[in-house]
Amino acid sequence: MDQAIGVGGKVAEQVSGVLKALGEAAKPAIPVLKSATDEAVKLAAPVVSAASKQATEALQGAGVDPAPVLTAAKVR
Repeated sequence: MDQAIGVGGKVAEQVSGVLKALGEAAKPAIPVLKSATDEAVKLAAPVVSAASKQATEALQGAGVDPAPVLTAAKVR
């Protein structure tokens, strides 16, 4: 039983070391990923805005008032 606990502890230490090494290796990529995410949001925002405007216009054209839905979405 003690041997099993000892082996389990060693495995946990090794896994911990690997995860720590991976975390350290990934740190330099974080600013690049953040920048890429920011750029993706900047590029997608106008498309989403235009689609939202078109959807609102379509609902209004069909006689549906989108205001309650839009208000509820903004609250959350």
